[in-house]
Amino acid sequence: MFGCHGNAWTLESCWIIRGSRSWKTRFNCRADRLLHNVRLAHRSDAVTIICLRDNQILLQREYSYPVSKYLAQFPGGKIEENETPEEAAVRELKEESGFAFSRCEHLGWYYINNRRSDSKMYVVLAKDVTPTEKTGGDLEEEIDSFWVPLSKLREMISERKITNITVLAAWALLEKVL
Repeated sequence: MFGCHGNAWTLESCWIIRGSRSWKTRFNCRADRLLHNVRLAHRSDAVTIICLRDNQILLQREYSYPVSKYLAQFPGGKIEENETPEEAAVRELKEESGFAFSRCEHLGWYYINNRRSDSKMYVVLAKDVTPTEKTGGDLEEEIDSFWVPLSKLREMISERKITNITVLAAWALLEKVL
């Protein structure tokens, strides 16, 4: 239950949407006020990896089909079943960029889309980053990795050249430790 102008919302009904892993809910605050919500099934958690080296940060450029443009991003991806965020970070960084790290720090997590899912994005700061062989990856991924000075990333954010929420949220967690 959660607040509604002094009243409590209660779950009135919940049903699975046919042919999907999602469900629709209906909440009631008062007899005259209903709230419908579509909730996506828990898909999986994910990890974002921030790599720092010599006052530079690793960015990637990848085409985003839903918004039809190239976006800057940090390396990252899905956490497989029985995999920790740190293990996924090792795998994803090697697959996407051809880098490895020997130590890491967990910076935190946030909900990817809290209005529709309980999936989390974990943010890992990779330390002692070194080149390695790039392996695996997804067929549809064409990713360019490049290093930029931290000051350049700050500039890109302030000039609204970075519009990817994953980068912005991870950056907010990173700034607490810089």
